[in-house]
Amino acid sequence: MSLRPAEVAPLLHELQPLVERRATKVWTPTGTSVVLRLKGPGAQDDLLIEVAHPRARLGVVQERPRGEPSSFQAQLRAALEGCRLVSLAQQVEGDRVVALSFGHREGGAHLIAELLGSRGNLLLLDADGLLLAAARPERLPRRGLALGEAYAPPPAREAGEGEPARWRGGEGEFPISAALEAAYGPLDREALVADARRALRKSLGRARKKQERIVEQLEAAVAAAAEAPRIQQQGELLKSALGRMKRGQVEVEVVDYYDPGAPRIRLPLDPKLGPKENLEAYFRRARKLQRGAEVAGERLARAHDREAGLALLLEEVEAAGTPEALEALWREARPFGVRRPAPPPVGGRSAEKAAPRRPHRTFLASNGDRILVGRSARDNHALTFTVARGNDLWLHVRDWPGSHVVIQASGGRKDAEVDPTTLLEAGLLAAHFSDGREAGAVEITFTERKHLRHPPGAAPGLVSVAKGRSLRVVPDPARLEALFGREE
Repeated sequence: MSLRPAEVAPLLHELQPLVERRATKVWTPTGTSVVLRLKGPGAQDDLLIEVAHPRARLGVVQERPRGEPSSFQAQLRAALEGCRLVSLAQQVEGDRVVALSFGHREGGAHLIAELLGSRGNLLLLDADGLLLAAARPERLPRRGLALGEAYAPPPAREAGEGEPARWRGGEGEFPISAALEAAYGPLDREALVADARRALRKSLGRARKKQERIVEQLEAAVAAAAEAPRIQQQGELLKSALGRMKRGQVEVEVVDYYDPGAPRIRLPLDPKLGPKENLEAYFRRARKLQRGAEVAGERLARAHDREAGLALLLEEVEAAGTPEALEALWREARPFGVRRPAPPPVGGRSAEKAAPRRPHRTFLASNGDRILVGRSARDNHALTFTVARGNDLWLHVRDWPGSHVVIQASGGRKDAEVDPTTLLEAGLLAAHFSDGREAGAVEITFTERKHLRHPPGAAPGLVSVAKGRSLRVVPDPARLEALFGREE
């Protein structure tokens, strides 16, 4: 159903009024499409170019498709926004390759639309015809194309080859475009929904697998805790042999009075410990297993709930049939730690290079304070020792690996003047972005950045803390959801 060769020439004839207009905005709703807003004296129209089969075509649209921008968008915006459309023509007469040439006082660029069905691509060339970027860069090698080299069009089809044109001129300024939009618009919307469903399904699937691993680990911890009573009994039996035990022994023989047959058994010892220390080690291990069972049991119940919630969301994703329904499911998935993939940087003409990657995410507190959250161990180090300043407040979950969190000071504010609500919200983020997010209430250590040091030779992200204070944080899904809604 893609545009046929015989349909290209009449369509380009219809679109000639767009020539000499200026590209004021560029979007890439999908990885295979681009929308150019072309503005001239008293006129403004959106030109859609789609290269995906079976929807490959170009034409003016009344409703601009909306989707997630591709990485191609930043490069197109930098090269085309503010430029004048100089020409719009077939690369070779009779084929389905269209060249849009743009001019600017600083140079120019060309956008090549290869409307070739399953082989379609969008290519950005500089003024000299050198290849700068492609919507589908993975397809370049089979064409013998490479970035930085001269573009060569595919072999042209012979004029007259193929099926006859289906679209004819009619009433209105862009009648063929209107007919194309009416025919292809529903397919575009279906494709956008399918792409959005695929992205959400993938993110939910990753979250579900992670949750399954957490459940397995917690179930193993609960199973291990079943040994606690037996280890407690062995500690009691060890008391009877205390007088025979010496440092350096690796085991000792005792009578197991808890067994009706009263057999003699051997209990392992740590040769580095003395008799009382070995005895204490047995009781300490029993207590630790017992405490671990209680904590793991609570966490396991919550983990099963999260696992069931993710499974339900996956079912709802398959049933969702509109972009609005899928957007609502993205919001519902946030409390489960599911995040929408970050869009690529999108700059204007001044963005000759992509914006540098930040080592942190930024959230706005209820009162407008900025809360920064490290992305990884190396990013934690960069956030704490490069981005943060001396009076910024630093937070981290005690006894759990996780993100460094920084509340940026404003106007010379001291940490004592930080809004208690902001401190609580930063603590919630620290807990959420840590391995202790399932542990219920956690302890947060906080201090001013100037009281932190990185121990020489230590791994990135490790710090020594002076003048640290504690904050106890309990889960608050509603407040956390509000914070994610205010992420910059």
